[in-house]
Amino acid sequence: MESIPPRIISMIVTSALAIVVAYLARVNAAVPPFGQCGGIGYTGETVCTIGSACVFQNDWYSQCSATTTTVAPPTATGGLHAHIVAKGKLYFGTYIENALGNSQCANVIRTDFGELTPRDSMKWGATEPSRGSFSFTAADAFLPGWVSSTSDRATLTTIIQNHVTTLVSRWRGRIYAWDVVNEIFNEDGTLRSSVFTNVLGEDFVSIAFKAARAADPNAKLYISEFNIDTASGGKTRGIVAWVKRWKAAGVPIDGIGAQMQLVAGWC
Repeated sequence: MESIPPRIISMIVTSALAIVVAYLARVNAAVPPFGQCGGIGYTGETVCTIGSACVFQNDWYSQCSATTTTVAPPTATGGLHAHIVAKGKLYFGTYIENALGNSQCANVIRTDFGELTPRDSMKWGATEPSRGSFSFTAADAFLPGWVSSTSDRATLTTIIQNHVTTLVSRWRGRIYAWDVVNEIFNEDGTLRSSVFTNVLGEDFVSIAFKAARAADPNAKLYISEFNIDTASGGKTRGIVAWVKRWKAAGVPIDGIGAQMQLVAGWC
């Protein structure tokens, strides 16, 4: 038998070694059991380690699970918003701030959500940092000091009316719903202490809602609160009782917004 020249043997060995190294690199890069391997917005590795396969869980999450069958990551059948609308609901939304500047987050938002709520950029501290000076680009979540220092009832009433009217009028006909009053209750259902309650008592709620309704009669107006998911909770009972009372008095409240923050993984 004709012998193989040493140089050819060396080339064969080198090529084989390169294949082994490439294979090992691929194995090391593979997703371990229980790791994510697919889903809307996911851009990582999609191949699971030996003994596992990428198993579809839902449109936005596939997981490596122990199996003897190779399963390819499935094609998404539509985002969460589409499924919610198919069930007869209006939309499935989320709150955002700077997420649209992140391409991965923006992709998830466009795919899964049909409504966006600015987290902070439309709150008082961001939109009117000094009295009469409106800004619509900042993202400050805190109540500005000039509001907190107001102690005169007539002045604070005018401040609320001007602020609400300016914001709601700016986007009249383009905003579906406004969170007019946010997180004003203690855990026992009583009103939290603030410049508004200290100067105006409960009347600040009526003042704000009536100004919003006048500025955009077609927008939905909500009062929102967190930790009201338990029917027997003090805050839950409190907000329901207060809203019933206010509505009976003619305050144009369209609904209660129950806040929920869920994190499935930062994008």
